Amino acid sequence: MTFRPKHHMALGTGGSLLVAALFAITAGSSAPSSATAPAARVHVESAHFVTRSSHVHLGNCSAKDVTMRASIAGLQYSLSQPINVIAVIRNRGSRTCTYSGAGTGTYFGPCGSFPMDVFNKSGVNVWPGPISPSCPMIGQKELPAGGRVIASGTWPLTIGFREGSPAAPPGRYRLVVDTTISFTVVLK
Repeated sequence: MTFRPKHHMALGTGGSLLVAALFAITAGSSAPSSATAPAARVHVESAHFVTRSSHVHLGNCSAKDVTMRASIAGLQYSLSQPINVIAVIRNRGSRTCTYSGAGTGTYFGPCGSFPMDVFNKSGVNVWPGPISPSCPMIGQKELPAGGRVIASGTWPLTIGFREGSPAAPPGRYRLVVDTTISFTVVLK
């Protein structure tokens, strides 16, 4: 069954957007993974949410055993609307995956369990950019066999990661999660 959010939910804020995105990305197929699966597939769950999936490497687990379904709320954004990414990562293997990340959740981006990068139309990494963040509280996390975890991240529409970074100008950008899932977005 595929959840198709109502028009007003895709434009909602906070909880309703998060709930709609979670339903959209957890409604995917439960077919077992295979080593010959395509690198990334595109799934459009509604006219608003764009969902893509891929096999991903997670700590001590190979990509053939771990899948990620990531969603964003669309492909066009205003200059004041940060881009939120939410994903479900599933361990389809037979052993526990041990991985690291900062804080108590599973995040994308600097200090997160998965990288998230944004490139401008010239292919230059504009977020987080060339940084060496100090990542306190990096800890071990576990995803048991057959388990899943929700991960999230936000591009605040800045050029650079540091406090006071300038705002991203209008244009086309490529947001890449874990080097395998890519969304081309337009800022207007």
